[in-house]
Amino acid sequence: MNCQVVDTREEVKAARGRAREHATTPFLAACRELFNIYPELESFGWRQFTAFFGGDSPCRFRVLCDEPDINGPDIQEAKLQGLVAEFLSGFSDEMEGMFGDHVRVTMYREGTFETEQCDHD
Repeated sequence: MNCQVVDTREEVKAARGRAREHATTPFLAACRELFNIYPELESFGWRQFTAFFGGDSPCRFRVLCDEPDINGPDIQEAKLQGLVAEFLSGFSDEMEGMFGDHVRVTMYREGTFETEQCDHD
């Protein structure tokens, strides 16, 4: 393969990484602010994926932020769920680029996050 093609691929890969970082940095700053406003919020998480089968409609990427996990996957706190769901909905168009597809994302108060593969229908 031609060296120019290999170099171009590397440039594209680096640009994609910079774009992800540019999108993720302000999102993480907004998360820190959310945690600062709500001290009872320790973590929140959601699933995001492209459906495997869309019937007659095209398969589209979705962010399931209507009922986010609050302070763990088995804890439901309605007030915080509503606040976090509204917060996340403002970023849903950028989530795939920031965190990937077919993942569960969990944000933590200390400013870290984790992604893990998730199963879905």
